Amino acid sequence: MTATWRTVRLAELLNDNVAGPVPTPREELVRLAGVRLHGGGVYEARVVPGAEIKTKTLTPVQPGALIYNRMWATRGTFAVVPDSAAGMYVTNEYPQFRIDKEAVEPRYLELLTQLPAFLDQVDAAAVGSTDRRRLHPDALLDMEVDLPPLDEQRRIVEAVAAAEQAVAAHERYASAAFTALRAAREALLFTEGDWEDLPPGWELRRLDEVADIRAGITKGRKVQRPLTEVPFIRAANVQDGFLDLSEVKTLAVTAAERERFRVQADDILMIEGGNAEHVGRGWLWEGQEEAVCQNHVFRVRVTTGAVIPRFLAYAIGASPARAYCYDAAKKTTNLASISKSQISELAVPVPPVSVQADVVRKLDALRRVGVAELRHARRLTRFRAALIEELVSGARPAPAVGVLR
Repeated sequence: MTATWRTVRLAELLNDNVAGPVPTPREELVRLAGVRLHGGGVYEARVVPGAEIKTKTLTPVQPGALIYNRMWATRGTFAVVPDSAAGMYVTNEYPQFRIDKEAVEPRYLELLTQLPAFLDQVDAAAVGSTDRRRLHPDALLDMEVDLPPLDEQRRIVEAVAAAEQAVAAHERYASAAFTALRAAREALLFTEGDWEDLPPGWELRRLDEVADIRAGITKGRKVQRPLTEVPFIRAANVQDGFLDLSEVKTLAVTAAERERFRVQADDILMIEGGNAEHVGRGWLWEGQEEAVCQNHVFRVRVTTGAVIPRFLAYAIGASPARAYCYDAAKKTTNLASISKSQISELAVPVPPVSVQADVVRKLDALRRVGVAELRHARRLTRFRAALIEELVSGARPAPAVGVLR
């Protein structure tokens, strides 16, 4: 931080002179807004008939205002309201403040609210029980932040925007590659929308005829010691056609559990429950490290030389398999799940091994492009986070305009 920076109270940058609450519009469909965790921004949480809303008043969101969720402020639920949120409403759990643009750039202020040092202040100021600690607006306004001159704020915002554009570009490239991969998978594995009419030499087999299927370990069970912490693969790690291992948690297990639930290279992991459209999605474990899987994840281990595990991993992602899982899943209002017996009955195509190998070779070529782009995007995401902390804290001088473009 240089001599040109100054320490200010947020009350010098914000005021609560925004439109107040209005009677809940009972005769309309009401768009209710929320604020995502960790600086994820404002979003449309749900649309409900006004007559079903219990509160007598709601507050219109104000584009350009700083908004936050009192209850989840400690987890970074701060954002500047975008123009696209005009027409949405919030409850009194979402205070809003006008931003003095002559003192602070709105986007800079948004970045500042995600700094660990700022969130430490939020954590210290929040009051209430452990799981319902709220940040009162007066406590927010009383916080102090270090602020550079406006021109430096703008250079910082531009530098972060350049990093964000690079991340977005690689995410677009990855999306395009995976879209091409899905199209190729459909073209190579079926042509008529189902697997009833397979090419000569292909056959349709139940999943449990070609693989051993086992559910994973239950978290929160009662166990005897001694225990060892091992990586724990959750449903959130298992995506459609890839494994997201950016956050792998650990679980304390016994020696017997460690052996019984260990995943091996070429095991296929499939989701047991979640949103209906996600049930049954999965991909191959490639032996990245020792791990066990959660009870909401099926471990599918090929038991015959007639099936290449990687081919089977592609096959379970094809439309006929995904449609079966969706139809077979037991659904409630918000969740769905599929049983081991149902997943065992999933029909999968088994062509000659030479055909399987050719399909895998072609699909892997596309998949490598998508995976490489995702890795680039994640590296740049980590760079962006470090850049924000260094620039907004003053640990690194703001670059000249256009340097990072």
